[in-house]
Amino acid sequence: MLHELSNWWQFNFWLGLASLAAGIAVISPFLLSKHFRKWFSHGDFDLEGIGLIALVLAILAIGLYNYFAA
Repeated sequence: MLHELSNWWQFNFWLGLASLAAGIAVISPFLLSKHFRKWFSHGDFDLEGIGLIALVLAILAIGLYNYFAA
């Protein structure tokens, strides 16, 4: 049982880290604009949530491309 808990924690750690990195990668180009920097600073955005959405959309887009382009 401890082994399963450690596997679950490791998976969530790496998923959270990948989501955070993807969120930063998605948001960083927008931070070059003063308007968007002001908007992001006033909003309460979750970088991991944005990154998770970006990762899911990227995986879906790649999967659909591979399915229909084949």
